[in-house]
Amino acid sequence: KKLKNVHSALSAEEVEVNSSAYPGLDSLAAYLVTPKVLNHKDKEVRLFTSLCCVEVFYLYAPEPPWDSNECISVFEQIISQLSNLAHCHSATQTNYAMYFHILEQLAQVKIGVVLVELIRQGDEN
Repeated sequence: KKLKNVHSALSAEEVEVNSSAYPGLDSLAAYLVTPKVLNHKDKEVRLFTSLCCVEVFYLYAPEPPWDSNECISVFEQIISQLSNLAHCHSATQTNYAMYFHILEQLAQVKIGVVLVELIRQGDEN
């Protein structure tokens, strides 16, 4: 429920990174990528974590607040969440709107570019 509220706040308001009005944004970003949250046993927690992560990507664009390994973990969870679309046969089904929102954010912010850059960096090392 807390992550649901966080997602609502991140997506509904004009949140500014490094603003005194949102002093805990960096801490929130760090919290979202902890294995305890990102790989939580509850599927709804994982879904809302992914939703919050795409909002954080949006807020911090073009530079995500996470290191390469954390970004890859976020992408893995996002892909896992999007795989649930295979079970949605109608836009009225539970969670469809949330999966769709993840796709919208991926497209709008061009988050995939971050993934390509991470892969390119990995190939260079």
